[in-house]
Amino acid sequence: MRRRIAVLSCLIMLVFAINACGGSAASSGFVPLPVPSEYKGLSVDELQTKSKKSIQRYPSGQTEYDDLLANLDSYGGELVWYSGEVDQVHEGETPETYQIWVCGERNYGAAGGKACLGRVLMLHSLELGPEIKVEDIVQMAGTVMGLQKTSLKIQANGGWHYIEVLAPKVSVVNIKVVDN
Repeated sequence: MRRRIAVLSCLIMLVFAINACGGSAASSGFVPLPVPSEYKGLSVDELQTKSKKSIQRYPSGQTEYDDLLANLDSYGGELVWYSGEVDQVHEGETPETYQIWVCGERNYGAAGGKACLGRVLMLHSLELGPEIKVEDIVQMAGTVMGLQKTSLKIQANGGWHYIEVLAPKVSVVNIKVVDN
């Protein structure tokens, strides 16, 4: 019994220690990274020519997107270019930063739903480009930071279900709205 109490006490102290450490916005991984010096001042079009991977809106970009997901480790810190429709915009953890979900394609279902395919999480700062709104069509270049788990609501077997998916997380270097 004493052993259980000791183990439980250690676990409780560990939880308090972790919570007391807190964490800054930068440590959470949801703050845009500084723009690498070799990309500063370049337009989105110029960045596209320098990018390791260029992903157009679906369906033409599906192969490139799938390759990016499958080989994300080899793209860490690399410049990629992406085009898609803004699905969600959330205020970031620091002023004038945003977490923006972009879809490579919208798949409109028979039930009126619209699935977001080819998702990318963009970390954006107003210092790097314009304010972005839901349904904007954007082109952006950014550096790959890793993967982000997210869930999608899908309709299947007569009901709605949530599935977990992975999406690339990209820190924006430059972005432009091409249609809104």
